[in-house]
Amino acid sequence: MMIRQEKTVRDVISVCDLQEVAQEFDKRFNWCLRDDTEEKKKERVDKFLSKLEQFRRMLFSLPVVPNTEDLIVIAVRFWDLGDENIWALMYEKKDFRHLLDITTDETLPRISDLTVDNAEDLAKTFRDTDIVTNYGFEFMDWKQVLAAEVIQDNAERFGLNLFAAEILWEMTFNGFTEEQQKERRDELEASIDETERIMSLPEEERAEHLHEFSMSDMYEQLGIDPPTEEEQEKERKAIHLEIVKNRIAKIGELQRIKKEYINV
Repeated sequence: MMIRQEKTVRDVISVCDLQEVAQEFDKRFNWCLRDDTEEKKKERVDKFLSKLEQFRRMLFSLPVVPNTEDLIVIAVRFWDLGDENIWALMYEKKDFRHLLDITTDETLPRISDLTVDNAEDLAKTFRDTDIVTNYGFEFMDWKQVLAAEVIQDNAERFGLNLFAAEILWEMTFNGFTEEQQKERRDELEASIDETERIMSLPEEERAEHLHEFSMSDMYEQLGIDPPTEEEQEKERKAIHLEIVKNRIAKIGELQRIKKEYINV
């Protein structure tokens, strides 16, 4: 059994190729422009590259802090609307150890055996385990994100550049400056406070602030016909298939990590 190689998010960002990261940013941000010209694509990638270079310089000017929250970030495969990509999932290490323990010996069907017709039945063979929830880090202090631990071989299994792109995508969700990050974090906290205030009101007063919104309302506002029952069933099966594939991929990667490393 191998001893785990410990590195941090800072290390991943320091060695990644920002040109490739910028290309990944453009693919995610402009996924609907797949038929765009190479000239326009290059112009967009160059803009992302410039922003990312400035962002990395800013990140590395921040004080280096210890991993006081004992955080770890891992890469896993996932599918979304038919496209395969990776997630960067953040956990507290004590929760991550528990997650490894409860998924180590789970028997998984092969992803290649999944279809839209059998995914639901195969899902029933999964053990009903207490899957630990990961943390979103798009609003987190960047210094603390940089300090989070990564497992080198896990990151390299998916590609350091793609892993870095996913991490940087989350970190820049609110913008590329500390001012933008703080502004969005303040807005989020204010929104949470307002929601808590509303939910503390008597029921009749609370109803004045809460408004139900149905899918039929959305279709009506957009001026489009709602999907047929057949279309809804097809979409439901496709979504269910991706949910099952994502769970198999995630648990499979956790099993690899458990087998390869000790002292996680």
